[in-house]
Amino acid sequence: MPEPGLFDVIPEGVFIAALTVLGGIIGALITAWATRGKGKSDAAQGLIDRFETRVTALEAKVTALETERDQARAERDTANRRADDADDTLRDRNELVDDYVDHAAELLSWASAGAPPPPPVPSWRIRNHLADLAANAETLRNQQKEG
Repeated sequence: MPEPGLFDVIPEGVFIAALTVLGGIIGALITAWATRGKGKSDAAQGLIDRFETRVTALEAKVTALETERDQARAERDTANRRADDADDTLRDRNELVDDYVDHAAELLSWASAGAPPPPPVPSWRIRNHLADLAANAETLRNQQKEG
């Protein structure tokens, strides 16, 4: 004799009710799992959004700091050039003063020895300085009148 089938042992209505209940449980589990995953997904997306906002803010801050650094470097370079120019001018003036002192000593030595003309020749710095003074004499006179 054949073995009894599932419907012979369990009435068809009970089997359908059991499948319906089982389907409901599986559906509820899937919904709960999806909702829980969505909650995690929403939390993760919120975290990602906060990180993106923070990264954007930090990038803006870095850009501002880089601009500030570049401006400071430009100011430093300008100050260094001015300082170098001032050092060069001071060195040139000191060398000119030294040349005038040396020339004055040569003139005194030449004059006290009763040496014949011509007098000692001034250095190239002195000659250039005298030429600059002559070329700018009018400007210097106007500055003296104003000052």
